[in-house]
Amino acid sequence: NTVLDRNATIELAIEALSTVCSTDFKATEIEIGVCSIAEEEPVPEGEAKGAGLFRQMSEEERGEWLTRVGEKD
Repeated sequence: NTVLDRNATIELAIEALSTVCSTDFKATEIEIGVCSIAEEEPVPEGEAKGAGLFRQMSEEERGEWLTRVGEKD
């Protein structure tokens, strides 16, 4: 069994979707949601860390991830 950390999981999800759809997404063309109990996960102001809250990534954050995945290829 392979255990993926947060970064590897997000990268794998983007790579899989991009492969299945045969396209390189732009940050404005994709939505990414994250639900995590990890302490390092950003949470909205006033919310407890590690609470397992669902959040959508901002366009800027999506762009950073898409760039990271694109540079891996």
